[in-house]
Amino acid sequence: KALAGNLTPGDAPGFPVTLTQPGSYRLSGNLTLPAGGGDGIVIAASGITLDLNGFTLKGAGDSASRGITDDNVAQSRIVVRGGQIVGFPTSLRLQASDRVTVEDVIADPGPSGLSIVVGAYSRLQRNTSGSNGLIQADCPSILTENITGGFITVFVTDTTQQCVRWHNRALNYGAAVTD
Repeated sequence: KALAGNLTPGDAPGFPVTLTQPGSYRLSGNLTLPAGGGDGIVIAASGITLDLNGFTLKGAGDSASRGITDDNVAQSRIVVRGGQIVGFPTSLRLQASDRVTVEDVIADPGPSGLSIVVGAYSRLQRNTSGSNGLIQADCPSILTENITGGFITVFVTDTTQQCVRWHNRALNYGAAVTD
């Protein structure tokens, strides 16, 4: 269905898959983008739940591609859960959006990418990032039981001290960082 297009109104054939209607969406198999495929999934509406259903969204390593994105347009009430996002320099970027929940996602952006970046009033729970992945939420938000490796790891932009961080684990320039 992703390749055929018209998954929602305005969704062109191929990639990115563009979700323009609120509702629940669930992968029924792995999605692999071809070389030059760009972004994987664009969330272009509020009130979307995307269940990766244990499957993998795999990019072709294009330098500016994102696995799942809001394309820098604010949305809200988004849930992404339960699968893997690999082969994109940015795995999941919903930074313009608020009230985002990301749980049980394995994100591997490669040697110097962004794993999971979301806006305020969000919850990041039980996510795993490989390599040098960055996991970040704007405050106020809650980050629990996330793990990431590498030296560019930051859990949260916390200038107002209104975020809760609990049982997270990161490597920062080779030294263990926990909260």
